Amino acid sequence: MTTMWEWLNVLASAGTVIVPAMAARAAVSAHTGEVIFSVPEVPIGLNKLLRMHWAARRKYQQRWNVLLWAERSKAWWGYRPPPLRARVEIERRSSRVLDEDNLYGACKVVVDALKINELVVDDSPTHMELRCTQTKGAPLSRIRISPL
Repeated sequence: MTTMWEWLNVLASAGTVIVPAMAARAAVSAHTGEVIFSVPEVPIGLNKLLRMHWAARRKYQQRWNVLLWAERSKAWWGYRPPPLRARVEIERRSSRVLDEDNLYGACKVVVDALKINELVVDDSPTHMELRCTQTKGAPLSRIRISPL
């Protein structure tokens, strides 16, 4: 499996913008083990994602990998293994509301980035309970990971 350092080297050598200028926040509750990330971007809808060229889609996935890696680094709390079973809640805030199947498909990129960054063990139903919501507002993605 590719490590995040290898991803960063690939992105940096390609001249890709790695993280947005906006500062995002991550909060960790030592008492419950809950982690909350706020990312100033929203995942694009599944319809747009499926129409992307495979290379553009790969760069888009790498961008989310690095975004979550950067958020995890900002809130460095030391290495903790991911919970064996977790509830992941993704709130997508944007000016446009997606239909439900499009919303869950859009969040697949975020879930894959969580797995690559070792914030969840796996995206299978035995290891993760996923809930996606959306509201209208300024672009923001809020990701909450709670151990079950």
